[in-house]
Amino acid sequence: MEKLIKELCRTFFQQLPNGLSLIFAIGVVVCLVFVIPKRKHHNPLYLSFWAAVLFMIFWRLVVGLVAVRYVSVLIIPAVMMTAFVGFRAESWWRWLRRKYDFLPRWVGPFASKLLLYGCSAGALAMAVYTCCAKQDFYVTSHRIIKEYKQTDPSVRVLTQTDEKDRILYYTGVAPLPLKDNTKEEIKKHFRSVEANRNLLVIVRDRPKYSRIEFTQKELPPGASWVLFRRVSRSTGRKSKNKELNVYVYKTPVKAVPCDKEFPLSGAKNNLAVNQGPISLAAGKKFVNVRMLRVPEPGNYTLEFFVKGRPGTVVEVVSFDGKAKGKWHRKLRFTLPDEKLYRCSSIVTAAGGSFKAGVKVSAGSAVLNELCLTPLQMK
Repeated sequence: MEKLIKELCRTFFQQLPNGLSLIFAIGVVVCLVFVIPKRKHHNPLYLSFWAAVLFMIFWRLVVGLVAVRYVSVLIIPAVMMTAFVGFRAESWWRWLRRKYDFLPRWVGPFASKLLLYGCSAGALAMAVYTCCAKQDFYVTSHRIIKEYKQTDPSVRVLTQTDEKDRILYYTGVAPLPLKDNTKEEIKKHFRSVEANRNLLVIVRDRPKYSRIEFTQKELPPGASWVLFRRVSRSTGRKSKNKELNVYVYKTPVKAVPCDKEFPLSGAKNNLAVNQGPISLAAGKKFVNVRMLRVPEPGNYTLEFFVKGRPGTVVEVVSFDGKAKGKWHRKLRFTLPDEKLYRCSSIVTAAGGSFKAGVKVSAGSAVLNELCLTPLQMK
């Protein structure tokens, strides 16, 4: 019961006024107060109209108001009722003058026109302000995307689902959809195939929901989460303030094109035995990294060079060594062309029978210069 009462209050005092605009919501209340008691207005058409309005309201109360756009259909009757209040203001004033003849006559016509023009101007100003403020956020986010892409062309953009098409149109970037502004939804992309590139995460909402922070323990080993840009919009009402927060998730997993190979395997503290150039094909061979000694528990960087046919899928997997452990995919990279790529991935050893390997799940490729070194945090 408490939850139902809370939902009713939120619908009537927050979502309905937001959807109708506060000016028209007040106009509806005033109209109800002065019109409902008038029996001459209680004709079948009038009653049918109010039955339809009440049906829409209570239907949404049962289903739930997912967004204020669901009450936008009520704007037309709300505007008509507010206008009715304006037209009736003069007759109400005349009724007051019959009882109190000392009241000036000119107030009635003036109040009627002031109410009509004032409501129209106020509603228009609120609409223009809201649209301009939202548009400013959109333009700013598009500018930030273009700016960051200049320094990191391979970055992927993660944004709210309803902004996906708009960003694609204005920036030419096909973003990844973010269902909800939650840490859990964002973390899903940390584990996705796209996580071999940095992510530019755009969150637009009230400060309570748009500010998202991750501790180092919540991120994959070697990854980072930093605030790139913050834009605030103050409306004078704290509960209505909005923010645009842009974060950069820097992944520890990388695959970058190179001009030529160099001896990665000769690096200091390399634990991997270089097995020379190794040809891999889908389903035919799996390279299990041979090690000079059992790694101590901790995080390590596994690097190698790879070259293959376009469309070849290269994967890095590891077994942490725990008693009930299992193989984990740490990198999945699709070769876009026949260039040479230097791949790196973070793997975690928990002691015991730690293992790491490289395989090709599609196409064919050649691997060389396997290198496994302790992760150097910067």
